[in-house]
Amino acid sequence: MKNTFLFFCLGLCFLVASCNSKNDPAPGPEEPAEYSLQLKTSEIVELKQFNSGKPVQDVPEDKVKEYFGEIPEITGPVEIRFEKDHITVLRQYDVAEKYKSQWKNNELYIFDESTGEWLHCGNKSDNKQFVLNVVFLKESRKNDQRSLMIMEQMYGTKAKMYEGTGTSALLLKVNYVFEGKR
Repeated sequence: MKNTFLFFCLGLCFLVASCNSKNDPAPGPEEPAEYSLQLKTSEIVELKQFNSGKPVQDVPEDKVKEYFGEIPEITGPVEIRFEKDHITVLRQYDVAEKYKSQWKNNELYIFDESTGEWLHCGNKSDNKQFVLNVVFLKESRKNDQRSLMIMEQMYGTKAKMYEGTGTSALLLKVNYVFEGKR
């Protein structure tokens, strides 16, 4: 009799709990874990010339082709794929670069494995656009024995400059604007 009464009370508790009038709302659509944006446009932010021992000079935008040729168009990104903890930057000719990434508010940071630092590389806006900051660096070093030219492309706004006698460099900053439906 005692067990029957216990089972009856337990069953009554389950019945009362299941007859709750509160309806839980259906979960809304979640943000996709992975999405991609396509290149919409690019904009030259600055072009500067550095010569050892001389002040920095601004260079007119129409000199970009003269100094860098087609490099910003050929090596610039055409699509970005965002995933949970990394991004993949796709370029022409099926070239892909993958970076560990993290968001802080609307700013994207990528991890530079060579320095162990997180570098700011872009921002997203409210209108589903993402702006990727890219720096192109063309550096020349000359001395009595040889001359050396270095060309680099970096994500972010910081560029490492090699200082020394006989060093000259051109720094080109380009913002690539990406857009797409999520």
